[in-house]
Amino acid sequence: KTSVEIQENGLFITNENSNGLIPWGDIYSLKHSKRLLLIYVSTGSFITIPSHFFENESEFSDFIGIVSSKHENAT
Repeated sequence: KTSVEIQENGLFITNENSNGLIPWGDIYSLKHSKRLLLIYVSTGSFITIPSHFFENESEFSDFIGIVSSKHENAT
C-alpha cells in the first residue's frame, strides 16, 4: 500500500519499502490527466499518483489543485 500526505513543507510518500519527503521546491513540474498525476522530480524521473488512490474523482481533483498551488508558491 502506498500513501501520499500533503505537508506544509512537501509531499510525504510512504510505501512498503520506503518513505520520504519531497520538498515543494524539489518538484520540477506536474502533469495530470483524468486518471494520473505525474510529479516530476527531474526531467526524466517522476512519481505516478493514480486517481484510484482516492475515494472519488472530486478528491483526486482537489489533491491536484492543492499540489499545484503548493508547487507554484514554491517556485
